[in-house]
Amino acid sequence: MKLDDLIMKAAQLQNKTAAVAHAEDEEVLHAIKMAIKRKVARFLLVGNKRNLKELVKQHEINEDWIDIIHSDTPEESAKIAVQAVSEKHADILMKGHVPTAVLLKAVLNKEYGLRTASVLSHVAAFEVPGFDRFIYVTDSAMNIAPDLNMLKEITINSVQVAKAVGNDMPKVAVLSAVEVVNPAMDSTLTAASLAQMNRRGQISGCLIDGPLALDNAISQTAASHKKNYE
Repeated sequence: MKLDDLIMKAAQLQNKTAAVAHAEDEEVLHAIKMAIKRKVARFLLVGNKRNLKELVKQHEINEDWIDIIHSDTPEESAKIAVQAVSEKHADILMKGHVPTAVLLKAVLNKEYGLRTASVLSHVAAFEVPGFDRFIYVTDSAMNIAPDLNMLKEITINSVQVAKAVGNDMPKVAVLSAVEVVNPAMDSTLTAASLAQMNRRGQISGCLIDGPLALDNAISQTAASHKKNYE
């Protein structure tokens, strides 16, 4: 699946709304304009109402597809946007011109936040020239030094994302600097453990292998040059 395919799929999900925390950002508003043109979603813009109205006109955004809620600070914007999703007034949270730490503080709030019992993790999806599929990377932004149990949860989260996009059986490569288990390198032991957990059904709905280097994981040509993967 490519990005255009994903956009078309998203457009089929009618009446979806994204709440944008502190939407006063040129790149964010450009993305919103493009999404509205493709009829991907409606948008709830949170931020300074006067500034947002001016920016919406400057970007020639279709105002029939947006609502604006005033806020004075990034912290207030994050709270309002998160509450909108929590209270089912919106379906997804979108980051605007607000620090990640501020947004996550609202997401993790015990009263109105969005956190569930599972580990909160980050998944990035890349459309790379020459590949007919997305490449996902996790977790590159949130969990600093996850243990094996956390890595299991992070893996499950990423598999759920890939499945939601349309990949029925995601392939997971657990990365390390080398492709063989080395007792002196914890990352190789963790990778091998996750692969074994997959084989025993402790992590299901995907295929896991590791340890693998990045080139072996995404390139058949690179893998063929490695003795263990010929």
